[in-house]
Amino acid sequence: VPEGQVLDRVEFFVADARAATLFQEPFVQVLTVPPDELGYIRVVGHLTDGSETEDLVIVNAPEFGDLAVGDAFQKHSYPFGIVLNNNGERFIDEGADFRNYTYAKYGREILAQPEHSAWQIFDSKVDHLLRDEYRIKQVTKVQADSIEELCARMDGVDTNAAIATIRAYNASVNTGIDFDPNVKDNRSTIGLEINKSNWANTVDEPPFQAFNVTCGLTFTFGGLRINQKGQVLDTDLDAIPGLHAAGELVGGLFYGNYPGGTGLMAGAVFGRLAGKSAGTHGTS
Repeated sequence: VPEGQVLDRVEFFVADARAATLFQEPFVQVLTVPPDELGYIRVVGHLTDGSETEDLVIVNAPEFGDLAVGDAFQKHSYPFGIVLNNNGERFIDEGADFRNYTYAKYGREILAQPEHSAWQIFDSKVDHLLRDEYRIKQVTKVQADSIEELCARMDGVDTNAAIATIRAYNASVNTGIDFDPNVKDNRSTIGLEINKSNWANTVDEPPFQAFNVTCGLTFTFGGLRINQKGQVLDTDLDAIPGLHAAGELVGGLFYGNYPGGTGLMAGAVFGRLAGKSAGTHGTS
């Protein structure tokens, strides 16, 4: 696409970023092509009053997963930032524990938020701590040099409420405790309705980044009932001959949350039991 060329809004964003709602008029103008090293495209939107608005956009998150990307769609560095919903409010304790112990239940919390959407916000102090999954191009991300500008760019978010939330959060951080990302450091906030228990840093050093996230599904906690041999049970709790189960289709192991990796461990344990039982059944 040549620089400076005026394009139809829908065609442009379907091809490159699929974020037509960011602009109110039917045309945007490409100012920089191709995207920079972070995947940003600078565009200018033509508004109804005849004025123009210039912005950086990167809105590449797909509607569903991609096996080529794999686990990189997850965004698990939230303990080092803050998370807001579209009302501009925090709704979880981002630092309750290491991410391995909270990502499953926090996905459900995001699902309960308006539009099933949330924004993870970080400043430059913790940029080096963000996992590689934040560097991929298939993300919905905004960046700005001020909190006010960042919140205004977060699509669907109450800008004024978000600014007020971040200011209140910054004022509540107990900076008398040293930050240590390697342990639960007890560096917390004080006096908020939902305090952050660990890794609380002020969000005050630009550039600021916000990543739009939603809930992803790994497996359900429901499933088939089995006995100690991995045999599937019927509604009378009797073993069904020749039918065994293991892994994520087995129910009753988790409720409400699960620590990272325990699904794999359960698959290994019950898979061995079911395999041994099935082999015995097949030779008997």
